[in-house]
Amino acid sequence: MALQVRCPNAHVLKIDEKHFGKKIRCPKCQAVMQVATPTASAPSPAFPPLPRDVNAVASEDNPEFKTVDDGLTEFDDFLPDDQPAPKKKGGMKKSERMKLARIGLTCHYAKVVLNLLGILCMIVAPLLAGIGFGTSGDTLAALFMILVILAVGFFLIAPLLGLAGSILCLWVPKKTRAKPLIIASFVLDISAIIVFVVFQILNIGSAAVGPRRGSSEMGLMVLTGTIMSGVMVFGAYLLFIAFLRALMNYFRDRNGADEAFRVLLWSIGLAVGSPIYFIGSAMLCGLIARQINPWIGAFCLLLMMIAWIWTLIKLMMRLLMVITGLRNYMERWA
Repeated sequence: MALQVRCPNAHVLKIDEKHFGKKIRCPKCQAVMQVATPTASAPSPAFPPLPRDVNAVASEDNPEFKTVDDGLTEFDDFLPDDQPAPKKKGGMKKSERMKLARIGLTCHYAKVVLNLLGILCMIVAPLLAGIGFGTSGDTLAALFMILVILAVGFFLIAPLLGLAGSILCLWVPKKTRAKPLIIASFVLDISAIIVFVVFQILNIGSAAVGPRRGSSEMGLMVLTGTIMSGVMVFGAYLLFIAFLRALMNYFRDRNGADEAFRVLLWSIGLAVGSPIYFIGSAMLCGLIARQINPWIGAFCLLLMMIAWIWTLIKLMMRLLMVITGLRNYMERWA
């Protein structure tokens, strides 16, 4: 007769009758546990019946039968009563690592939300300035400044949350094969901040040393630093999505891994296609404004901007859903 039990780390194990009442060691995690002897009158709930496809029993006559149905392992190792349990290895438990990684994903979740809010503020601010909503000049200027200040605050806080989240995500278990991706993402984020700060310092120093220097040269320096840091930030963002996909594969969630891959492709397409989209939209709306009516051209440009904003929001929402799914998986380990 063979029954199944779970080790302290939730691995399902198939126990032969000869091991009842003895100490056994889990072949997967090396955890030691005492196997109780089930009684005929009141079967223990810890010994549920085996599924039909795993009723075969490993024995001395059948030594090749080691693993049954993808993870149900037959015991060939047990501890005598006089043998002490092995000492646990030092370091953090997997549950503790998952808890820290879950907090890190929460920080990244907040980072995505703040970036999205900052982008929306930067888009709504010029629209308020252009439309006015019938308000007075002072009120309109105050609304514009509030939105700009909020956007700057969001953009300043979001990278800090991302760095903190990446540091906490470094504690993911090695078996996830995702740690190199988050390390590379963290390095790129740090490099982007350093590059941006260095170019800003060089620009301020050039303006202080040579005030007569051409403004075009200083503007080019700022633009170069901004582009370089932006490319690094985008690379870190793509590596982070690859990190999420690796975690989904670790949890054997094929749908979640595919969704993360789609978010990755959407992000690349949006980054590459946005400049082309805006240039084409400006040319088309300008042609409409000249040939038909300026108001119609402005209205078409507004519709195209709304379409782009909607695509961006939809992409961010899908990314947030992937992060939420991983946080739910990790919560089971915490």
